[in-house]
Amino acid sequence: MKTMNKDDIWKQIILFVEEERWNGEFTHETDLVKDLKLKGDDAYEFICLFGKKFNINISEFDFEEYFDSEGDWILPMILDLLLKRKKKIKKKITLGDLERGVKEGKLI
Repeated sequence: MKTMNKDDIWKQIILFVEEERWNGEFTHETDLVKDLKLKGDDAYEFICLFGKKFNINISEFDFEEYFDSEGDWILPMILDLLLKRKKKIKKKITLGDLERGVKEGKLI
């Protein structure tokens, strides 16, 4: 990808998000989990496509730190309650983080 200025990067990220399925008002604080409702396989696919589109390294990106898995959430919740385990707090990931990843050439 050719060198882009800050505004071009942001516009390309918004275009990518809209092409992937979302319309709306986006800011640097738009949360991929809370606002775009990404999780599981959809999150994995989105990040992989993002990496390819913007030619960034995602090899060190730990999906489990940011996204919940798809599937049964009731059984793990019950086990957490019975075993008195604390739920792991996920890290927040925003469109601003994606922009920073494009500038740095990697998502971590």
